[in-house]
Amino acid sequence: AQILARANSLLYGMNARGLFATMIYGILTRDSGDFHYVRAGHELPILVSPDGKAHLVDSTGGMPLGIWDDPMLSEHHLRLPPGRRSFLPPGRVPLVLLNGVSALPRRFTSFSAGGRAGANCR
Repeated sequence: AQILARANSLLYGMNARGLFATMIYGILTRDSGDFHYVRAGHELPILVSPDGKAHLVDSTGGMPLGIWDDPMLSEHHLRLPPGRRSFLPPGRVPLVLLNGVSALPRRFTSFSAGGRAGANCR
């Protein structure tokens, strides 16, 4: 939450035209499947089970960045069991951190339905 709060301060301070950004920022620990994240006005993440069923992750979210001085950000935790995939809604470019380091493109798999990318948890 501190990183997004800092980004919000920068955007808010230079935002005379009312521009804003939505995002999910998170850290995925591959070994355990633990995903700690903060949502700033972005659509809910989607979990896809091994049998292909998709479920929205029910989490409260902060406000978009750059609009208010305090976007009311809160941290969330999710455990991704083996075989489960996590997706950001289509049309967005995800920034996922893996064990504190930027995840490499090989960590993502592309799916033919709309070309959506998701972190594959094994």
